[in-house]
Amino acid sequence: MSIEKEIKKPKNFFGSDSRLLKKAFSLFLIIGIITLIIAFLSLWGGRKLDSLYGTSPWIMIGLGIGGFLLVALIIVKMTKRVLRELNNSIKTSNKTGEDQND
Repeated sequence: MSIEKEIKKPKNFFGSDSRLLKKAFSLFLIIGIITLIIAFLSLWGGRKLDSLYGTSPWIMIGLGIGGFLLVALIIVKMTKRVLRELNNSIKTSNKTGEDQND
């Protein structure tokens, strides 16, 4: 038995192929982009509507609060979906890993 066979490669904290890290990074990136888009559109649209109707900051404030609530809802839904996918992939990888060890 050689030494190379006894020495195992150290596993990455997030798994051997870093799927968890990639999913988390893409989730944060998408959430950030969506947040910027919604914030920009709600504030820009609020200013335009306020100038059109002469209501000063009230439509902008309303759209800002609505945009904040929309972003919160999107974050919760996306996070639940990604966590469900990761949980399923971890379960399937554990089942295949157990079969390989036997």
